[in-house]
Formats: sequence, C-alpha cells, structure tokens
Amino acid sequence: MGAGKCTACRQMKPIIEELQKEYAGRLQVDSIDVVDQRDEAAQFNWKLIPCQVFLDADGKELWRHEGLMSKANILAKWNELGFKFTDSKRPSSTQPTASNNIQLEDSPVASDQTSQPSDHDVVDLGNEGTGHAKVIAYYFHRTQRCPTCLTIEEYAKQSIEEGFKDELADGLIEYKPVNIEKPGNEHFEEDYNLTAQALVLVRLQDGKAADWRNLPKVWEVVEDYGAFTQYVESEVTRFVADGKSASSPESSNAQ
Repeated sequence: MGAGKCTACRQMKPIIEELQKEYAGRLQVDSIDVVDQRDEAAQFNWKLIPCQVFLDADGKELWRHEGLMSKANILAKWNELGFKFTDSKRPSSTQPTASNNIQLEDSPVASDQTSQPSDHDVVDLGNEGTGHAKVIAYYFHRTQRCPTCLTIEEYAKQSIEEGFKDELADGLIEYKPVNIEKPGNEHFEEDYNLTAQALVLVRLQDGKAADWRNLPKVWEVVEDYGAFTQYVESEVTRFVADGKSASSPESSNAQ
C-alpha cells in the first residue's frame, strides 16, 4: 500500500516493478494506492504507508512491514517465511527501524544543490559579530511524517553527534530539525528550494547564511546505517573544509 504524495512510496515503485518483472509467474506483486483504491486498501487495515503485506497462496497474511523496504530485504523475508527467492543483483542490507510514525508526506527529493542564500537570513544562533563561521545541519520536515522520514531524522542526528563531537562542543556545528509548516518557518521552503523533507547544511558567517548544500542521497542510503553515516560525515567535512578555503586570505585575494 502507498500513495502518490508519499516520498517513500514513490521510492518503492521501481522496486515493485522490478519484482513484478523478474518473478512473474512465481510471485504476485500488487500495488494499491490508498487514496485512489480506498476500498481495496481498507481490507488490509493499514495504518501507515508504505505498507507491505505478505500473503500466502490462500490469501492468509504471513507478515507485514511499514516503511521503505528494499528489494533485497523483501526477498530475504520471503526466504525466511519458507519461500525461496534470490536477488542476484545486490546483497541483503539491514532494515532500519522507526517509531512514532504518522502517514503521508510530500513531493520527491530535489537534486543535489549548493547555493548562495536568499534574502531571508537564517536565525542567529549566537555567532553574530564574532567573525566565526558555524555550520548548521537542518533536517526540514512537515507535520505529517512517514517511517522513512523519521528514520532519516534519527540517523542524521546520530551521524552528526557521533562524527563531530568536538565541533558540537565548541559550537562550530549544530544539528537542528525544523518543521517548515510551523508559523514563522514557511520561508525555509523558498530559501532552500525544498520540495520534500531534506537534510540541508547551512554555513553561517556573522550570524547570517553564507551558503548552503542539500544532501538528497540520504533517501538512497537510509536502509544502510553505515553508508548513511559515511555519506553525511563526508559531506559535512567537505562543506566545512570548503568554507575554510573560501574564507582564507588566498581565496579572498583571488576574487
């Protein structure tokens, strides 16, 4: 079960299509839109999407899962249930866990973006007038959340806290989740070209945004915590280094 307004559901679409093609005649894989096919979806008593329900040949439910699920993990679960399927293209990965989930989210993730700030300044967090640069890792989200969105928020928080302990203690890096639907936060959507939940690095100089970078690949690596952490830590490190290079005397003179 899924819906067109759910980012994680759209990421499930190519997985479903691939399973339908590769296992035709052996495995029946159906996709149900909970908005357009309400009656059909209702019989499964779903609560969160995306939701995968595993049925045997008689229609008996064997297992269900809520949240993004990779092809490898789907096949691994079938194997665990006693139905032997293999995926020759990629190994199985660890499925992330999320809790306290709600239902629908919005549009697809935008492409990787780095840009200069808009006219809206980021909130001053105490460095104004100091001449010091500070990096904020924002996780922008909406009020309604899906399991994958919540997992990304938790993984991003852990990646920052575990990888940049000294910088956090010195106030040079901060992690900050922001609900862009709360009053006063609407401008972030235009500031950073947000089309969906996003992890965005913002560099403050004297309390104002100097530049920013969107990290869209968090959606691609969310099922592998190690790959997720490596991606976030390398991007933050590179973003910090780019800021130091840009603020160096040599860089200033070169302009």
